[in-house]
Amino acid sequence: MRVCLVRNEKNLTVWESRIRSHLSQGRLGKWGYLANPRLDDFHWSRLLGLCKAEGQKTWCCMENSEPILFFGFAPHSSHSNLFGFPVARVAPLVLLSSSFEYTRSALKHIPSKAKSSGFRLLSLRISTDEHLLNFALSAYGWNHVGTSMKLAIERDSWLDRSRQSGNPTVYESYLSQAVDSVHIRTAVKSDIPDLSRIIVSAHRHSHFFNDPLLPDAARTALFPDWVANSVNGSMDLVLVACRENRPIGFASCLLSKGLRSCLNHEVGVLDFVAVDPHIQGKGIGKRLLNAAFAWLFERCPIAELRTMADNIPALRTYCRLGLIPTATDHHYHYWLRS
Repeated sequence: MRVCLVRNEKNLTVWESRIRSHLSQGRLGKWGYLANPRLDDFHWSRLLGLCKAEGQKTWCCMENSEPILFFGFAPHSSHSNLFGFPVARVAPLVLLSSSFEYTRSALKHIPSKAKSSGFRLLSLRISTDEHLLNFALSAYGWNHVGTSMKLAIERDSWLDRSRQSGNPTVYESYLSQAVDSVHIRTAVKSDIPDLSRIIVSAHRHSHFFNDPLLPDAARTALFPDWVANSVNGSMDLVLVACRENRPIGFASCLLSKGLRSCLNHEVGVLDFVAVDPHIQGKGIGKRLLNAAFAWLFERCPIAELRTMADNIPALRTYCRLGLIPTATDHHYHYWLRS
């Protein structure tokens, strides 16, 4: 099998029809906007963007002049800084073969190219629909570190449920009323230590927590760093639930603008919600979720989130709120020897 570097956009467009056909198969039977044919344009442009990104390298594995696998590495600078060693996502990753032997041979080139690029840890997320690829990854050295689910809800569905249950549908209403001495406000920088404490004590559902090879110090530092970045502007909104002016939970969300070009609207993303474990089960997380949805649905018609499949309490809450599953993915890590 020959492995060649994709040097420019022209190299990739030679196989555009093959790649687009693969993308079309991936959206068959999907929910809502995920079945929109224009999403193929989004994924194709994203693939081109990854291949053209500064410092990015993309390879193509070829067999008898036919493309088998495209792969590249997206360096994860924040994780690399926290962990103390180079970390990358495998992106892009596009398999065009239905042959297990070709797939197995092509996958062998990913670790060798990653090692020559200086990476120590590779992270990868693949749809559970990619049966051949998931089988080959698991069989040849990749560690499965969890399964995540994407859930979504449309604005009209949320509005109907909120009205039936008597919950406010206007975002400002959540900020103006206190329930059981708990009120909700937007986060400020002085909240960061309390929010970091909450996330460290409350959150254990992540593919990083499922990797026994990752040092404990790295896991401990990961989410407080994420909290600080969120409050400092990486999220469009961070809400804090407070009792006696002390944070006891928070939720963060953003507007995903990348899909506007093909959907003519943005997609809301509920990025994270966490509640102090000492007071969980009292409806605080649900209030934060509804407040975040109220804010998002004043700006876009769809909201979605992702959670790990082993986070059963969260899945039950999302089910009661009316969210439905739209995608399921497996997560893999690959460690390279120093």
